[in-house]
Amino acid sequence: MTEGGKILQLEWDMATVTAADYTVECRISKEAYQKWQEARQSDPTESHLAEGVAFRRDLKAKVEEAVNLKLAEIKSKYNDSNAFSESTDGPMHRGKVDEFEPARFKHIQQLRIAAITLSYDNSQLLKLLKVRGSAIAHNKFDKMQEVNDKIKVFLTDSANVESVQTVNSAFITFEADEGCLLALQITKEESDKSNADIISRRSRRSLRTMSDRLSFYGQDLAFV
Repeated sequence: MTEGGKILQLEWDMATVTAADYTVECRISKEAYQKWQEARQSDPTESHLAEGVAFRRDLKAKVEEAVNLKLAEIKSKYNDSNAFSESTDGPMHRGKVDEFEPARFKHIQQLRIAAITLSYDNSQLLKLLKVRGSAIAHNKFDKMQEVNDKIKVFLTDSANVESVQTVNSAFITFEADEGCLLALQITKEESDKSNADIISRRSRRSLRTMSDRLSFYGQDLAFV
């Protein structure tokens, strides 16, 4: 009965899995993105890469470094305590960050990011484009021209142009959901440590080490 239940649970996981199960969101501050741009502009070897490609590359390297550091920390801690041997070696169903199971990381050697999708502060422009598209679809060309004029006015404002070209969030998809879980666990632990009234010296050192790993052009990365 128990084995049958496990099989059904795994079948359900396989039937319902989506990219969202492997994805976390990371907000990017305007200040951090501008610092990144300044660093890139000062490096002549970066000129051949599109800005979005270069940003995804740098963010990918930073996040992979952080989650693999955490992976090594977990494996070292639980190998030393023999906690892994007390847990099942079998496949484990998709979990949640509040049900963190160290045993699921026992055989993982490295965590990698499969893709990063960037979002921009361009909602106002997208709304105008949506209205224009609807006008074209319904042959309302006077309305289309009216919206075109609004778009031109919007894009003549340099602040608006800068806004629609500035990354404000990144959706990071890992090759395995363990990467997603570790990213969320890191954020949870950092938040717990920051909110604690009393932190031991050892905890402070650990907090500084992980915060350094999560620092991205002056911003401490957090995942949701």
